[in-house]
Amino acid sequence: MKELKWSLFFLYLFLQIVTVTSGNYMRNTSYEKPDVAEVITKEKTSSNYKIIYVDSPEDLKKEGKSKKYVYAVGKIDLSAYPVEEKKDLFVKLMMPAIEISRDQILENRSWVKKIIKRGSVKAKEKDRLEKLYDDYGIEDGDNKKLLEKMIIPPTSLILSQAALESGWGTSRFFREGNNVFGIWSYDSSDERIKAGESRENGFTAYLKKFVDLKEAVDGYILLISTGSAYENLRKGINRGENSEKLAKYLVKYSELGYSYTERIEKVIRVNELEKYDI
Repeated sequence: MKELKWSLFFLYLFLQIVTVTSGNYMRNTSYEKPDVAEVITKEKTSSNYKIIYVDSPEDLKKEGKSKKYVYAVGKIDLSAYPVEEKKDLFVKLMMPAIEISRDQILENRSWVKKIIKRGSVKAKEKDRLEKLYDDYGIEDGDNKKLLEKMIIPPTSLILSQAALESGWGTSRFFREGNNVFGIWSYDSSDERIKAGESRENGFTAYLKKFVDLKEAVDGYILLISTGSAYENLRKGINRGENSEKLAKYLVKYSELGYSYTERIEKVIRVNELEKYDI
């Protein structure tokens, strides 16, 4: 009987040691965000890229032409830098995302043009084409209409709106959710951020959270590609108008109306952003 009691005692002691050790291990183990995330594959496009989380200017590094990458906001606070340095850092943050988004749309446009020229759709192409119809709000399968909506805004226009909407990367929504264009969320299932206090009519605004800056650029381009308020903007882009002329079509983007379009024009002109256009 004594031997049984001692055996049970030592078994209990052993289990206690294992439990405490395991608990300490679990409490002391934490997941740290990697500097470079795993490669994200965008199906059927050339846009395989890495996400680089930016905590300081040192993270704004070039990976070489063979390695595509985009940035996501980490701990960096652009408001801490002098004006010109802040603007330079902001442009460097945005450019990889803009370039990859542009290349992706160019690739899709080229593919749709081939289908239009051929006059038929192969079975293996249907899923990809249906996704484009869904993305761009094309219900009748009109490939020419799809092509008209697959716009590529000038880089200077994208940069000017990003700069104005985010205060050159100093807004809370930029820092907390990579939301650089002030894009709202109307879907409670979205990852999103509450925009301060509710308005007098009880409306509470939420802004979308994006994984990285490319996702934010994609969201912005899709918004102006599909919104009825931006039909004239799309026509202007398809006509090849420059950014300062295109700015006047953004009158419905903001509650500021024409004052907003004038600010966009000024940001483009003062900062010479058209030098980034191809």
